[in-house]
Amino acid sequence: MTAPTVNDLLAKFDGLIEEDKRIQQELMSTLNEVQARIRSGETTGNAIDDFVIVTNGGINPDAAKLYRELELSFAQNKGGLFLAVEKWESSDGCCGLGPSTHSRDFHWILETAFFLGVISGERLIFDFENQRCDFPLGMQVRFKDSLAKGVDVKVLDKQLTHQLHCGRFEDHLRQPLKCENPLNRFAEHLQLEFFFGDLAVESYFSILNRQTKQLQSHFALARQLLGK
Repeated sequence: MTAPTVNDLLAKFDGLIEEDKRIQQELMSTLNEVQARIRSGETTGNAIDDFVIVTNGGINPDAAKLYRELELSFAQNKGGLFLAVEKWESSDGCCGLGPSTHSRDFHWILETAFFLGVISGERLIFDFENQRCDFPLGMQVRFKDSLAKGVDVKVLDKQLTHQLHCGRFEDHLRQPLKCENPLNRFAEHLQLEFFFGDLAVESYFSILNRQTKQLQSHFALARQLLGK
């Protein structure tokens, strides 16, 4: 048998490229139809898999695992406290680009927001149309620790997942915070953390309150507002 020439191989290569384009188009067309059917009410039989397909462009085992772990944690702690702790840096002062009258030196401040709620259900709440995942919580309270604005306690009028500074929690949960201020790098900070159940939440504030006494009364007030 005669070995294929270089031109033969190039022709085969071009044919494979065209075949790959056809397959990719068919894949996307099929995926788009599956996503549209799920949005219209059809299901794979599992709400988490449905949501991952709609939001991640197909089955994503890592994403599905995250939602399953969250849902299990909510189910195991129904009736207990839930806490989300979010951290970010905000700029304060003058960056030197505008008028300098009455300006302060530009620097980065570490902000922390605490979202406290009572777990009222066992299942995550999926909004396929808006590609959002909400939590099975009743009333929720936010209190924020800010060097620039102090601490305030506020009852939320929307789900806490709509109030996060970072946006989609899925992309930031347990991810390290990259700090611009060198002083904020002395301790490792995470962008977003979740705590489930009274014991875990109380333990978190027990440790934190030894460092930041002023938050103790705000945590107590938040619990009182929640009836916990």
